Amino acid sequence: MRVCFFSRLASDHVHGGLQSDLDSRARWLVERGHEVTVLTTAHPQLGDVQTRDGMSLHFLQGTSPERQNGTWRRKSLERFLQLHRSNPFDLVIMVGGGGWQYARLRKLHPEVPPVVMLMQSPLLWNLSATMRYPSPLNLVRSLWSLYYLMCWNRRYGRSVDAVLVLSESVRRAALAEGSFNDEQVHVIPNGVNTRCFRPCERPREIRERWGIRQDDPVAIWVSRFRAEKGWRETLGTASLLRKRFPRFRLILAVAGLRAGRARLMALMRKLDLTSCVIVAEDVPHSKLAEYYQAADVLLAPLHGPEGQPLILIEAMACGLPIVASAIESVTEIVVDGTYGSLVSRFRDPKELANAAIPFLENREARVRAGVRCRERVLAVYDERVASKRTVDLLERIAGMPETAISPIHTAAVSAT
Repeated sequence: MRVCFFSRLASDHVHGGLQSDLDSRARWLVERGHEVTVLTTAHPQLGDVQTRDGMSLHFLQGTSPERQNGTWRRKSLERFLQLHRSNPFDLVIMVGGGGWQYARLRKLHPEVPPVVMLMQSPLLWNLSATMRYPSPLNLVRSLWSLYYLMCWNRRYGRSVDAVLVLSESVRRAALAEGSFNDEQVHVIPNGVNTRCFRPCERPREIRERWGIRQDDPVAIWVSRFRAEKGWRETLGTASLLRKRFPRFRLILAVAGLRAGRARLMALMRKLDLTSCVIVAEDVPHSKLAEYYQAADVLLAPLHGPEGQPLILIEAMACGLPIVASAIESVTEIVVDGTYGSLVSRFRDPKELANAAIPFLENREARVRAGVRCRERVLAVYDERVASKRTVDLLERIAGMPETAISPIHTAAVSAT
């Protein structure tokens, strides 16, 4: 089976949840013996066509890196048609809204290969998030969300053969949007490589590199440098934890810091954290497990909305207790008091610090929660389970484009 992905960005541009989702699904297809091509926007340091992890990536020259606009839609569709004429594809996968131009083609020409949408964050969620924090930039983002909702999702949503979402909360939001029907939406959680992300005694080399003693309390925050990922709240929490634990250290594994470095360093200086915070920029995903293993607890004060925060699952697979915000989708993964602590008032560093203290000062509580975390990931979020279910579904869609496919739901995903 030949599969073509449309995605405005890949992990070669910047690390993030959407990119990790793309990499996982593409890798699973390659491992099953399928041929994968990814069409994405230009990369400032990479040429037009690259090969990585068994897939062919086309960084379309003349497009703006990471930008989803008219030029991207035109050039990506042109490249698809060029490749399709020479060697036809069997299935198209659009990552988020990166492939609406193909859904439009599918509506006009039903004979072209079927299309599946990988949805992480429904437009209504994006709209609510930008309206929550009024600013000129978020006003522009809100207008763009409305544009896509009315001009693309509502017009061409029914032309998508299936919508693959990561959680029940995303499914509910996708259906509330009114662009899709119940039969189109399938829930299959993403998974992690539990052979890579696993518990380990604190890697001595990482701690020694940063001057961390083996008995120092360490928290970790992992995400892109975006306000809604909670980096400010995490630094505020670190300031309080340092007062309780003089040798407390915080690891910030941050992606896409770029121009935000000045803001981050300014807040660290204001809170007098420069000596206890370790900033690890753009950590390769293949090395990320070592950073989790070097920590005692994950801090994740995510503002939301979130489709399926993969950092929670990765940390849990490594046996880390979770201190996170009590928002939809997080509560599907983490049970308060069983796998860590969920905080309703997650904007308040005091609340976050109070939730983290029991795991930092009590090794028995930390280990007990970590064992439960690992067990949950093995039962629900192991990628060997997720990959089989995902590829089985994609193969069915590619082999039966005219056949209605019953939606797949995952009752086991609820964290109860």
